[in-house]
Amino acid sequence: MLRRTRRTIWIVAAVALLLAAAIYLRFKAPPEAARLLPESDGIIYVNLGQLRTLLHNGLRPVAHSPEYQSLIDAIGNDPERDLDEIAVAVHRMDNPNGPNGPVAYSMVLVGKVDGKALARYLDAHAAGKEVYDGHTIYSLLSEGRTVRVAQIGYDTVVTSNFPDTEKIHSMLDRHRTAALPFSGSTLLAEHYSEMPILSVAWGMGATGPER
Repeated sequence: MLRRTRRTIWIVAAVALLLAAAIYLRFKAPPEAARLLPESDGIIYVNLGQLRTLLHNGLRPVAHSPEYQSLIDAIGNDPERDLDEIAVAVHRMDNPNGPNGPVAYSMVLVGKVDGKALARYLDAHAAGKEVYDGHTIYSLLSEGRTVRVAQIGYDTVVTSNFPDTEKIHSMLDRHRTAALPFSGSTLLAEHYSEMPILSVAWGMGATGPER
């Protein structure tokens, strides 16, 4: 009886230790939105939900272009009000004078999303679409570039205007391992420990060629 009691105590202690370790790793890990970003030359992250709380919802409304306003009207979501997190990866273009300009962007947007309304808007405006890893990627034409958009969760949308599908495919691939606390890009793994703890906004960049 005593041996069984000791064994039970050891099992409970081991489970508690593993749980504590998992909680610690999650606390030290980068935000999931940032971990979804592909390899890049720079990363910017902003927790808009916490920022609104700190400013007591004092963020000023932003003027929108007619096209952007039509998107807001169609899906019923206002990013200044409904967006909680945004993570942006910056990609330097080999030819800064080319049709894609000096940089491209990949983004992860987390917040209130009306998935059906968003899908209706994308279906009506997309120039093309593909299914990758069970997710529909919509291609929209904007100022000479192709912007690819996919919803990967009830509250998460990923988008990229990189010239090909590499970056948005990478984000969908990372979505499968997002629960792992230290998954993410090389840049994030190397520099996240330098970021201020509990900061609502931070950024990092690479000085050499893109990862």
